[in-house]
Amino acid sequence: MSGDAIVVSDVGKAPMRCQVGTSRAAAGTGLSPALIAVSAASNRSKADQDPSTWLPPAVGYRCTYVTDWVVDKTRWGLSVDAGEQAALAEVLGSCPDVPVTVTRAR
Repeated sequence: MSGDAIVVSDVGKAPMRCQVGTSRAAAGTGLSPALIAVSAASNRSKADQDPSTWLPPAVGYRCTYVTDWVVDKTRWGLSVDAGEQAALAEVLGSCPDVPVTVTRAR
């Protein structure tokens, strides 16, 4: 499989587009490789919010969280709205500028 190298800080520079035909079920099978154990309270506080309204309480984990968010959105060709894009760009502005490889879903 080939992958696309992206620099996660580029998320603030170009909007992503939605890939027509990608089902929620299909998208749910290819998300970031690790599930992170969190408390029930933390899980409830996040619910289905995006980074414009929720970020992990552990500030030191936010770079990893938003990088994984960008990777998943890129992999599945999902859109990012203006508020989400602004929040991602703000967090990524303080993160190391490290390229990541994304394998796009088919």
